[in-house]
Amino acid sequence: MIYFFYQPKYLNVAGELARTLGRYGEAEPLLKLALEIWEKVLGPNHPNLVIGLLNYAYMLREMERGEEADRLEKRAKAIREKHAQQNPPN
Repeated sequence: MIYFFYQPKYLNVAGELARTLGRYGEAEPLLKLALEIWEKVLGPNHPNLVIGLLNYAYMLREMERGEEADRLEKRAKAIREKHAQQNPPN
């Protein structure tokens, strides 16, 4: 399980680097693949998906694909809220 957790982390980092360089054609498949692996390994509502969702949404927003970014941001928010309800602070 550890192998599968770190592999998408590195894909996500590489995607973020490409995004910051404005290389969206390279960034998008890396960010998308990282997210797909996390979803498959962790499940569709795991709190660790939030960073991948937000990174992908940020790139989409930079590419002026706001509707797609909105959907990912809403999903990230829903996961955070669900997790916060299930794990309230002490």
